[in-house]
Amino acid sequence: MGYLELGNCVTITRMKLFLFLLCATPLAVTVSLIPVARTLIGHVSLALQTSRNDPRTVAKWWDWYGSWIFFGGPFGRWLWGIALGFRILKSRHGRNYYLPGEMIEKPHLRLFILVLFTVIIAVFALGATTLEAQHPRVVHEREDLFQRHKTLICIPSPGAVPGESSRHVYEVLKAERIYNPGMKRNWQSLIEAPLFPQEDR
Repeated sequence: MGYLELGNCVTITRMKLFLFLLCATPLAVTVSLIPVARTLIGHVSLALQTSRNDPRTVAKWWDWYGSWIFFGGPFGRWLWGIALGFRILKSRHGRNYYLPGEMIEKPHLRLFILVLFTVIIAVFALGATTLEAQHPRVVHEREDLFQRHKTLICIPSPGAVPGESSRHVYEVLKAERIYNPGMKRNWQSLIEAPLFPQEDR
């Protein structure tokens, strides 16, 4: 029988804070974009229309077969087309901003890129939250692995001297579910845990 040594999850005390961050990110992005959403959508529509109507851009980008393959594939074809539209608008009208808010009121490529990356981060956070909710599927695979090995887990504990720690190794019983004590216990542990761990204060 083989041995399987497991390191304990040192981030478990920060799980509540981590999940809070994942949930707060999409909400914060949505709330911040709602006041300017209509304006930004209008800018994107204008940039796309400008790009599609510019003969040089059509010949160099939209009619080029590589726009379907390179630079992000079909999805990137439209993103780069919109970016080219913003560049055309800048070359036609110029961009000299002297008052606060002008960058939002008028089409600007930097704002488009900033919003795009912000939305990507929000989608990533939302996806990570979904994966955490589906985590028990992975847990079952781990538990199947535990059944075929003698499992050891290393748990650190504070030492007598400040700054030092000692480690103890324990054998995990076959029926012990160290990563998944059940949905009820998982939620109870998450709710009772402090938002900010004691060691971070």
